[in-house]
Amino acid sequence: MLDVAVFLIMRLLTVLDDDNRYVNAKHFGHICYISFMVLDGILLMTDIFTKKCFVLTPIYIDHNSVRTLLCWSSHFDTWFFYHIYFCYISSVLIIYKFLRRTFSRPPIYRPKFLMIISLFFIVLVLNYLYQFYFHSWYFDYSLIFYGLAVFFSSYASLYSLPKKIQKNIIFKASENISDAIVCLDYEDHVVYENEKGHSIVSLFAADENAKKEWMQKFLDLPVDFVTSTETVINDEGERVFNVEFRRLRDKKGRYTGAYIKMNECTSEVMLMRREQYRATHDALTGLLNRSAFFKETERILHEKPDVPRYLVCTNIRNFKIVNDLFGEKFGDEVLKRQAEMLNLADYPDCIKARVSGDRFGMLINKEDFKPELAKKNTERLEELTKSVNYDFKIFIGVYEIADPYENVRTMFDKASIAMIDAENELNTAIFFYNSSVMKKLFYEKNIISEFKFALMSNMFNIFLQPQIRSCDGKCIGAEVLVRWFDRQSGFRSPGDFIPVLEKSGLIYQLDYYVWKLAVHKLNEWRKNGFEDMYISVNISMRDFYYGNLYEYFTGLVERYDVPPSSLHLEITESFFMEDKNLHREIIHNLQEYGFRIEMDDFGSGYSSLNALKDIRMDVLKIDMAFLRQSDTNERARGIISCIVKMAKALGMTVIAEGVETEKQAEFLKSFEVDVFQGYLYSEPVPVKDFEKKYLNKE
Repeated sequence: MLDVAVFLIMRLLTVLDDDNRYVNAKHFGHICYISFMVLDGILLMTDIFTKKCFVLTPIYIDHNSVRTLLCWSSHFDTWFFYHIYFCYISSVLIIYKFLRRTFSRPPIYRPKFLMIISLFFIVLVLNYLYQFYFHSWYFDYSLIFYGLAVFFSSYASLYSLPKKIQKNIIFKASENISDAIVCLDYEDHVVYENEKGHSIVSLFAADENAKKEWMQKFLDLPVDFVTSTETVINDEGERVFNVEFRRLRDKKGRYTGAYIKMNECTSEVMLMRREQYRATHDALTGLLNRSAFFKETERILHEKPDVPRYLVCTNIRNFKIVNDLFGEKFGDEVLKRQAEMLNLADYPDCIKARVSGDRFGMLINKEDFKPELAKKNTERLEELTKSVNYDFKIFIGVYEIADPYENVRTMFDKASIAMIDAENELNTAIFFYNSSVMKKLFYEKNIISEFKFALMSNMFNIFLQPQIRSCDGKCIGAEVLVRWFDRQSGFRSPGDFIPVLEKSGLIYQLDYYVWKLAVHKLNEWRKNGFEDMYISVNISMRDFYYGNLYEYFTGLVERYDVPPSSLHLEITESFFMEDKNLHREIIHNLQEYGFRIEMDDFGSGYSSLNALKDIRMDVLKIDMAFLRQSDTNERARGIISCIVKMAKALGMTVIAEGVETEKQAEFLKSFEVDVFQGYLYSEPVPVKDFEKKYLNKE
């Protein structure tokens, strides 16, 4: 029976083996082996007829005429010994293969090979015993054991062990998957939880009772399936988990258990929060951005419409120039400091935002808004630019919300409009919106919209106000002033459009236009023999930032063949408060080329002496407006005397503008003022009238 066992074991090995290099039916050696095994089996089964393997002969004993079977006499032929050798060689091969597979496979698969090889050893031992020691038995009990061994090995290798291996694999997989799993039976007892499930549930519940309470909130739900997000905050920080709960039911809908599956999504949630933050907040300051501010303001106003509130807008004067002069890094620092100041207003329903550029917005309850504190905070921020000698100013526009359902963008625009007069009110920081501001804005918008067409249509004309030499009363030059004549609107006062153009940044276009007309007129006078006349033109603060003044003026006088000394350049002393170092270099280069530089409105500001100390001037213009009330009293005489002496000591020509009476003229002559300008001699007049009176041109 050994050959039967060998055959079965070889076939079982084929089933168990997962390496086709050894048991592939197409392998030539395997085919030969199977063929020989089949032939051997056929010969054994047909031996009863062929008698080629062995012959069993009964031996009887005759006693008292009764024949009794004594034993069997066996005779083995040559083929039988081949059969025995084949069986033992096969046994050795089987043992070799099983041992190889046992120790080459992962430990999880070894029990199936060890069980089979153990049974095979037992079969070999029994076969050997029956063949050499128990062959005289009348009945071969090994047949029963062979059958039991075949049944047990088949059951164990094809069902029991694969099931055990399968469970082991499932257990290993559940322990290594990224999800945490907790399984409950029909009585809601925990029957299984992988290691991650145990550790995550422990975050939500410190002990068994707390764990039951945590899971009970899912078991109490009226639905069989639900997903939720659970958050835990501990010493390690915030952790977020996706939780899936599902009840399990059989085909008849009966409850059989449940499972809870969890996976950590902290990184995804944090990434989503960062993306959401970036979508709603300004990257530089950390405040809300424009769209988020408007949306959040609308929400607050609609939720609590009865609370009186202000919408506040802040603006940094000439912030673009700050960036151009000192770099974006310095500008960014200013914006961040501005955001810090706004964050000091930590009140309920108070939200802050960087709306655009240097414009910040804030929604605040009316009772929480403290004008004095707001002004103080802006002054603290203005200290930041003292180190760079720049006149830094922050303005605050305030709109009192009358209709909480008004468009928030319109509210913010009104708060911005409130600052329309900010440029002319340097001592005021906070401006409240009213209807007159809106009317003024419309007027300014109209000025700006008509300006370009007016400039192209030559609606701007230059007027000249003569400058008279004090010693002989002769006109030696004139100051240029501009006038706007509109055929429909008529005459427009410079006070109506000059501040608007300065605020909008368009003044440089008008200045360039006026300078060109002035130099063209000087060229015309020179051709007519009036070479000693000069014209004085004004330079606005904005002109220094919108072009290269040196290149423009030098190119202009060269183009019209005019000596630079005949073109005087007037600059107000308050101008030097912006960027003294930059202006000093430009002015120095213009003087070196031959232009004469005049300081206009000396004494009207607070930096007159500093300007004279740091920058060399050719002409000093004294504004007589501050003497009109006191006229020529002793204090005024002292002031004028000191100014003139100082100017003479610095080698400067002194011009007194605003001279209106003979008494003022005689008073100024006594202090050796060089040139007079004012209504006493002439108001600004058209060029033709000036030429007719002072150049004898008909």
